[in-house]
Formats: sequence, C-alpha cells, structure tokens
Amino acid sequence: MEKNNFNDKFIKRFISILLVGAMVLNGFPSDGFLGGIFGENIFRGIGLMVVGAADVSGSDAVTDTEVSTISGSDADITVVTKAVKSLPSGLALLGAANTEVKYGYSESNFADKTLISFSAVKEFMAYCYFYSIDDEFAAAHQKDTLDIVMRNDSDTDRGVLTSDYVGLGTVDYPFCGTVKLPDNSQGNFEFTNEGNSFFNYVYDCVPIISDSNSNEIKIQLKRTTDVGAGIGVPVFAQHVVAHAIAEDNDIRQMSSANWTVELTSGNTGTYSGVIGEICEGATVNLTYINRSTANVVSNAPAD
Repeated sequence: MEKNNFNDKFIKRFISILLVGAMVLNGFPSDGFLGGIFGENIFRGIGLMVVGAADVSGSDAVTDTEVSTISGSDADITVVTKAVKSLPSGLALLGAANTEVKYGYSESNFADKTLISFSAVKEFMAYCYFYSIDDEFAAAHQKDTLDIVMRNDSDTDRGVLTSDYVGLGTVDYPFCGTVKLPDNSQGNFEFTNEGNSFFNYVYDCVPIISDSNSNEIKIQLKRTTDVGAGIGVPVFAQHVVAHAIAEDNDIRQMSSANWTVELTSGNTGTYSGVIGEICEGATVNLTYINRSTANVVSNAPAD
C-alpha cells in the first residue's frame, strides 16, 4: 500500500511538472529564440499530451470559479489546476483537433485524403460543414477531388441536400478542386437542394466531370422549397471567384471551366437565378438549361 501511494504521488508530481513546463513553453512566441529552436508545434504537442493525461474533474474545468483537483488533491497539483483553468477556450489553445460529429461523420473521416468518394449524401454534407467552420480543414481540402457517387443512399435520399446544407467553399478558401458525378450515359445526376446553393464560394476553374470518363458533365439541380425571407439562393453558386488573381500560383495556372447547369422540371421552389455573385476578374463559361416554370426570386437586402 505504501509503495502504491508513492507511485501515485510520483505520477501526479510528474504530470504537474509537465503541465507547468508546457504552459511556460507555450508562452514563448513561435518566432522567438525558443520558438526558433523547437517550433510552435512541439509546444502545442506537449500541452495537448499533458492535459489529455490529467483527469481534471468538475464542470468548471475552464473557469476560475472553483479549483478542481486531479485524482486526489496534493497542494502542488491544485496550483497547476488553477493555471490550466486560467487558459481561455481550454484545449483549443493547445491545438486540439475538432472531434465534433456531424451527420454521423467527423473530420477524421476525411483526414489525409485528397481523393474522397462519398457513399452517402450526408457524408458530403458533413464534409462541406467542416470545410465551412474549420480553416485548417478547408486549407487541407481546398484542392480535393470529390467523387459524389452516394451509392449507399436509397432512391429517396440520394442527392437530397437538406435545409441545413451550407454549400461548398468559404470566402477565405473558395473550393478549387474537382467535382466528379455519376454518369448514366446521358450525363444526368440530379441534386435536390433544400438549403444553400451547391457552391458557397468556388473558383471559376473548378471542373465538373463524369466519374467514368473524366469528360465535362452537366449538373442537374432542383429546389423543392421557396427562397426564405431576407436571403437569396441561386441554385448553383453564391460566389464565383477569379482563379487568375489567386495568391496560389498553382490555381493561377488553371483554366476557366465550362459549366453546364440544368434546372430540372422537378424544380417546384422559387430560386434566385444560377449564380449570385461573379467576383472581379472571374470568367464564367456557363450553359444554362431551364426546364422549370418556378419563379426567380431574391429576398436578399440591397447593398
């Protein structure tokens, strides 16, 4: 029993030393003397490792209202806990990965991939959601090839982008990869859009191609709900951005895509045209096929 108590105290004190060391190191700027030697990632790694090892109890673990204890309360451990509690946003400052689950998927489902095949529409929606909220995720996946096949969906679910769909791309990271769609020999694949436009921000050079032969293919879209108050919802893209003035040289070297967008006869909801904004310098090569009799409506406030 005495030996176990010694081991417990040794482990607690070792954790407290690592915690203090991690917090001190994280206090140095990454471009300073120590930052130049070690780099900021090692500071984040140390902090994440230690906080992950420490079992900080209590719902106020990231506030200053109450001091939590780490499995048994030595005085030195309590002091360390106060220091941890003083860090705003908790683990976010230490580079913790986003573990949120959306539609049954997390960012880890797409990690270290640049060619992503989506077996379900909710998987694609989750990808777009994480792209919209996490700049690191968006930067890593900006040039992905997306094969949107959705073979596991039922006929009623396949291609249905529900009202909480956010659209692909952000203002800081417009999508600049490739979109591949199934080709049934006629180039037909219909998305039912109940939410945002298919693209939120997209470069004008993004090709939409067949997943069977890489030829350019039309994208078929329909809306089943009307445009809401105070917004505009173009069926294809909210914002088209010029690749020719991109900071990334690889993007500047690309050519403008040729897009064919068909609004199908199944479109029963109002919509706000095809593209909301063509940004300065963008080149849009668009063939638009309108088979719908629905009204074109934009409720977005005037600039």
